[in-house]
Amino acid sequence: HDTRIHVCLYFINPTGHSLKALDLVTMKHLDSKVNIIPIIAKSDTISKNELQRFKQNILNELNVAGVKIYRFPTDDETLA
Repeated sequence: HDTRIHVCLYFINPTGHSLKALDLVTMKHLDSKVNIIPIIAKSDTISKNELQRFKQNILNELNVAGVKIYRFPTDDETLA
């Protein structure tokens, strides 16, 4: 019986601008303990262009802060 937590689905408010400082601190604290998958909540409430910009802003901020997020496999061998 495995009682470990394997993933954290981290929901982000769709502000369209950037992450809150609390989000960065929280994810940085969690990234050494669990795989983090950031999810933009209610992403259907913002335009596709805003969503793309927001995603890129989030990824840039996470990278600058040194927060490690789960990267889904992209090669065919891993996906099979």
